[in-house]
Parts: sequence; structure tokens; C-alpha cells
Amino acid sequence: MSYTEPLLFVFFVLSFAGLCRIWRGRGQPKPVLLTSGLLGLFLSCWAPADWLFSRALELPYSKTGLPASDPQAIVVLAGDVAPPLRDLPVAMPDSSTYARCRYAAWLHQHWRPVPVMVAGGMGSDETPAYAQTMAHLLESAGIPPGMIWVEGKSRNTHQSAAFGAEMLRGRGINRIVLVTEADNMLRTELCFRKLGIMVVPAAFRRTDLTFSLRELIPGWPPLRRNERALHEYVGLLWYRLHGWI
Repeated sequence: MSYTEPLLFVFFVLSFAGLCRIWRGRGQPKPVLLTSGLLGLFLSCWAPADWLFSRALELPYSKTGLPASDPQAIVVLAGDVAPPLRDLPVAMPDSSTYARCRYAAWLHQHWRPVPVMVAGGMGSDETPAYAQTMAHLLESAGIPPGMIWVEGKSRNTHQSAAFGAEMLRGRGINRIVLVTEADNMLRTELCFRKLGIMVVPAAFRRTDLTFSLRELIPGWPPLRRNERALHEYVGLLWYRLHGWI
């Protein structure tokens, strides 16, 4: 829990107390819009609501353990990578990209020593493609360079699946283990399946709920997770309308 999360709870309590006084008053309009907005903000920051909102995305991938299949390759798509800066002259993967690569490296070393394909462009003449940064991360984790395949042209999940499927089929591969977070898996898996690639999900970082005191207090982590879930729901609709899934 951060230092500001208790303050967020205090502000909610004060705001709801003020609303209760207004609702109990007579002879004045009821603050329906204000109440709805404050309630929506509370639910956006509340872990039980975050858990419920993510169920449709994560429930198909609730099982834990190693993938139950024999793949031909492991596939990892990029999240975000910060470009090199003057005072930090190396590209830095975000926490999502880092976790995906580390899990893929673990699967390669402890489960099946199959090739690992990384996908993600967004580079320029001055900065490397995201996939290049991911490849360096995999090498540092102990995967031989010859076992790493790089797709560095794509700019979104659909393109990563399209360019990646083309690369995989060119190498005689049609069955993969896909590594990503549980809330991101559905859209990514459907993209590859639409292109004829058999997918074995290797999902991680599921949204859990323990009903502890900390989770019953609104905070910033549920708000960030809700943003991810909303991104996925909108993405699923957008991809469906375009025929990509």
C-alpha cells in the first residue's frame, strides 16, 4: 500500500458523508449525477469491482501450472519499451514486457527448449525495435541467440500475429505456446487462431481476490488494472469489427 492510498479512502469517506447530508436535506435538488460519478470513481479504485470486471477476460485461463501440450515454439509479444535517453542510453522494457520475456525464458529452460519468437516493432532509425530489446533480454536470461526469432515490423497485436504467423509458417510451425498476462491472452490468442496457428495459452499474472482489509480499501492498483481490462474489452470489439478475431 502506498502512502497516498489511505488518503484516497479518507477523501471518499468525506465525499460520501457530504453526499449523505445533501440527500437527507429537503427542498433542494438531489445530486444524482454527482453521486453516480463518485460511485463510479469508487468502483474503479475498488479491488472487488476490479476482480469482477476482469472475470470474462481471465476466467478461461484460471488454471495454473505448465501448459499441457507439446509446442513447436514459444511466442512473446511486446508490451512497451522506453527508447534510449541521453542519461539512460539503453532501451528499457516496461514491467509487462519484462515479465513476459522472463516467463518465456523460464519455460524454455525448465519446460521445453524450443525456439522463442519475440514480436514488436515501433523502433526507428535511431532506436531498436521492441523485439530487439526483448531478444537481448532473452539472451541475458541464458537463451542462445540461435533459438531466438525476431519479428520487428509490427505496431499492434494484430500485426504481431499476422507477421508472426507468416514467420512461423515459413519455418514449418503451426503450434505455439503463447506467453502473456491473463487479461491480455484472449485477444492475442484469437488473433493467432484466426490466422490458423494452434495456440496453447501460458497465461500469468491473474487478478486474485482475498478480501483482505487492504483490498477492501480503494487504491491505485485496481484503477490501473481496470484501465487494462477496459483496453482489452474495447480492443476485442474493435478487432471483431475489423474481422481480425
